[in-house]
Amino acid sequence: MSAAASARQTAKAIIDNSEKALVYSKLNGYTAQSKLADDTKIPQKTISNWVGLFIEAGLASEPTANFTNQRALFTLRELGIDMARLKQRKQGKPESSEGQTSLGEKLLPSAGEDENH
Repeated sequence: MSAAASARQTAKAIIDNSEKALVYSKLNGYTAQSKLADDTKIPQKTISNWVGLFIEAGLASEPTANFTNQRALFTLRELGIDMARLKQRKQGKPESSEGQTSLGEKLLPSAGEDENH
């Protein structure tokens, strides 16, 4: 099984709207979050929260010697995500609860809930 295939379920739980998909697709390792915010009109704090989730989930990497900013480790296509089919996030509401939810809370089923459900 490829790394992208094993990351698909996690990616689909985290990249759950078109704006997150857009931001994820622009994580090329060179573009600063402030530039992404200017280009996408999504607040930099929201982008920062999302990028933290992407990194925590193993979908993106921290800056390195070769890449001065965060970098997506997969393409949306490799993750089986079609940006055109995703909903847009609700405008005007802060992303605090969504952006700051831990990976474990977002992906693990509730007690008594069937994982395949």
